[in-house]
Amino acid sequence: MKEIQNILSLFLDIVILEIDPDGNILNTVINTNEDFQISKFKNVYELFTKEEKFRLKRVLETGFDVKKKFMELDKSTGIDEFVDVNLYEKDYNRYLFIQFFESNRDREVIYDRYIEKLTNLAERDPLTKVFNRKGFDEKVRRLVNSSDPKKRLGIIYFDMDNLKTINDTYGHKMGDKAILNVIDILTSTIRERDIVARLGGDEFIIVVEEITGSKSTAHGLAQRLLKAVSKEKDKQYSSTLSMGVHIVEVEDMSKNVEDSEKFSEQLNNQIEKADKAAYQSKKNGRNQVSVTKEFLKYYKL
Repeated sequence: MKEIQNILSLFLDIVILEIDPDGNILNTVINTNEDFQISKFKNVYELFTKEEKFRLKRVLETGFDVKKKFMELDKSTGIDEFVDVNLYEKDYNRYLFIQFFESNRDREVIYDRYIEKLTNLAERDPLTKVFNRKGFDEKVRRLVNSSDPKKRLGIIYFDMDNLKTINDTYGHKMGDKAILNVIDILTSTIRERDIVARLGGDEFIIVVEEITGSKSTAHGLAQRLLKAVSKEKDKQYSSTLSMGVHIVEVEDMSKNVEDSEKFSEQLNNQIEKADKAAYQSKKNGRNQVSVTKEFLKYYKL
C-alpha cells in the first residue's frame, strides 16, 4: 500500500476513504497529502464547510458514481483549498475520493450550490421539508440500486386520523401545526438513512432497510411512532395515526431500477399494499398498525 501511495503522490494529490452509508470514516485507504491529518476526523461531513452539506449529502445518498467539483474544505482541516469529490461503490463497500487543487473557483462553487438548493427545493414538500413524491421515488431508487439484493425494504404508510376535524374546528393553521408535530416526532424517531415523504394532505410514507433478525425494523418503527404520537393526545393539535406495514425484497424492486418511470410504477404498486393495510387499521378503530400478507411471510406479530 505504501508503494502505491508513493506512486500516486507523483501524479495526484488524493485521499481515498472507506465510509459507511452515514459518512462515518471506516478506513483511510490512501492519503498522499501530508498536511491533511485525516485521523482526527470521524465523519466526512466534518471535512467540509456547512455550506457544502447539501452537495456532500447528495454525493453520499446516491448509489451511482457521482462527482462534485470544487467543494470547500472546512478550516479545521488546516487546508485552504477546494477539492473534487467522487463516490465509488464496489462489492457493497463505499469509497470517497478527494482530489486536491490549488485554484480557487468561487464562481463555479456558488453556481453549483445554487443548483443544489434548487434541486433540493424541487424534491421537498414546502411545509414539512420531507421528500415529495418526486424526491421520494428518486431516493428509493438510489437506495435499491446501492442495497444488497438479498435485503428487504419495509414500507410504512400512515395517515392522520383526525386532521379534517382539526382543520374544521380550529382552522388550517392548527392543522399545519398538527402535521408538523407528527413530523417532529417522526424525524426524532427514524434513522438518518430512512426515507420519509409526504404523499398528500395527511398521508405519509416511510421506507427503511430491514435489519437481519426475527423482528421487522419497519414494524418496530411504526409501533414506536404510534406510541410517541399517542402521548400528544391532550394537545389541541394532536392526532392519532392509522398505519400499514408492507415488506418487499430489494431484488424484486431492482428489476426496473435503470428506468425511473417503470420503477415509480412498481414502487406505487408496493405503496398501495401498505395503504390498504393502513385502511384496515382505520376500519378496525384507528390508532393502530396493520400489516400485509407479504409481511407475514417474513415476520410474526
